[in-house]
Amino acid sequence: MNRKKVLYVVYLTCLILIVGMKFTGSYKELWMRAAVVRENREAGVMNANLEWLRTIRIYLRLRRNPIYFRNLVGNIIPFIPLGYFPASLQRRKRGIFRFVASALHALSIVLFIELFQLVTGFGYFDVDDILLNMIGFVIGYAGYLLLGLWSMHRRNGVKNKN
Repeated sequence: MNRKKVLYVVYLTCLILIVGMKFTGSYKELWMRAAVVRENREAGVMNANLEWLRTIRIYLRLRRNPIYFRNLVGNIIPFIPLGYFPASLQRRKRGIFRFVASALHALSIVLFIELFQLVTGFGYFDVDDILLNMIGFVIGYAGYLLLGLWSMHRRNGVKNKN
């Protein structure tokens, strides 16, 4: 297994632990959070938001509060590598096929994390998180494309100098 694949596996593991389980290093805190969600479920309150842009509107309305800003940005930045790694590891697919395959791969991981949070109670299923996570993917994929253009330009520049 090459270094990029190993790095991608480490990244996915950290993503699931930190984002999916909200793991901060304290097992006690993790189980307490899950217990609160279970209590809410028993009271008829689900740990889910199924209304598009509901959470994002709240974040934007309260944007001066650092907690909301952190949640908004925190749903984008950790997913930027999800746009880079799958694209860079696919050698056979080109153009739009590479983008579609990478997007489907990213979406499956994002949905896994959101459904995991819903089922286990370690977090909250939020359709806005899916949207923000996929914005992170698009930023990462754009970075992959720009890095490829820069690399190609550099190689061509070196060839032209000889």
